[in-house]
Amino acid sequence: MLQSKTGQLVAAAIMTLLSAVLAQLSKNLPVTPVPLSAVLAAVFLAGAVLNRKSALLSQAVYVALGLLGAPVFPGLTGGIHALAGPTGGFLISYPLVAVLVACMTEKWGRGFFKYVLFMALSLPVCYVIGTAQLLTITRAGLQNGLDMAVKPFLLPDLAMCAAAAAVAAAADRVFGRIAASKGAKRVDNRPA
Repeated sequence: MLQSKTGQLVAAAIMTLLSAVLAQLSKNLPVTPVPLSAVLAAVFLAGAVLNRKSALLSQAVYVALGLLGAPVFPGLTGGIHALAGPTGGFLISYPLVAVLVACMTEKWGRGFFKYVLFMALSLPVCYVIGTAQLLTITRAGLQNGLDMAVKPFLLPDLAMCAAAAAVAAAADRVFGRIAASKGAKRVDNRPA
């Protein structure tokens, strides 16, 4: 979508900021130590609108900021304890999820339905890494771990796939129109 290095860096920074903001749209659930948060929508969106390097950068910076203590994780938390705790696996998975969505987008194209599919296909990576760390920390059995780490989040996460896909598809249309209008101006301004 954005071709210049500067444009990609600015877009990556915006996705980092969006991740920090959407992480605060969170709710603690009684059945799990993992809060329900909208941050995954920003992770998906980063993968859809950025190239793979910028998608990785945006989410790696988000995780690094939290690791350094910046209050960017849900509930305005940050620090090593957040990454070492029961939610850490989910946080650690975000750069990989963003890269997976970006790679699929680069390989198979853009569009709302493709974005939904790519985002949904990346969810198991988030769940596997997140559940593994949650099980390690809580020592819950596999079924209890899935009940805490996947079951309460599956439908909201699929809704976030659709929401992020809609925003990405709208961004494609806007940036496509801008690129088309710039191309038309260049054609019109050619010397005769």
